[in-house]
Amino acid sequence: MLAWWFTENAVRSVRHRHPHVGTRAFNVLPGSDCSAPPIPHRYEERLRIGHFGILSETRSLAEFIDGLAVFLTKRPEARGDIRITVYGSTLDRRAQHRLRDTQFENLVNVVGRVERKSLGGESARTYVNRMMQECDVLLLLHGHLQRCAEYIPSKIYEYFWARRVVFALVHTNDELTTLVNRFGGVAVPSTDPEARGGQFYAPRFGNFGPPVRRPILRRIGLNHAIDRLWEVSEAETGIPLAIEPS
Repeated sequence: MLAWWFTENAVRSVRHRHPHVGTRAFNVLPGSDCSAPPIPHRYEERLRIGHFGILSETRSLAEFIDGLAVFLTKRPEARGDIRITVYGSTLDRRAQHRLRDTQFENLVNVVGRVERKSLGGESARTYVNRMMQECDVLLLLHGHLQRCAEYIPSKIYEYFWARRVVFALVHTNDELTTLVNRFGGVAVPSTDPEARGGQFYAPRFGNFGPPVRRPILRRIGLNHAIDRLWEVSEAETGIPLAIEPS
């Protein structure tokens, strides 16, 4: 029997708990297929930040809002240049409180869950991928639980297909940080408000850091995962695998 996990940290953990699994436990990045064709991107006056997916008490927009507050304390003139749109969820309670405290309510637009019946025949997945491509920056929230050390949000693979800069708030996961950086994004510790504010907005309003306008061309498709599963299966079983024509 073979068992695969989505991070190397998870593989190390299971091998520590169950040493007998050996190389039968392995890591494969799952990837994602593109659900919408690439569209030309038009940059506007405002920096358009998009978050896609569920928000909760343990994966809260509040950390991002705190970083935004740090930045706008230093650069208040930038407030009119920022717009944040949330797809797929309502705001979590912590984020609602922080928006009220900081008076940033007018910076955030909550679209919520997208229903296919309202899209005129277009699938929700295709629509969401199209909306990702209309953002300048895609926000990835990792959470703050212990399991984050062994967890990479699957949404990141869809983000890579959108070819936009990913800004990730990462909690104790060097593997996720490396992945974001490898694909041209910005990864900062979720526990550091100074980093969450300054390092994100510097690309747009300063002279250091990766530029927001850099095109992101690399991504991870499902073929990558299938090839890796095929390779490990053959190595562990000693049986060559072949697809018979139907």
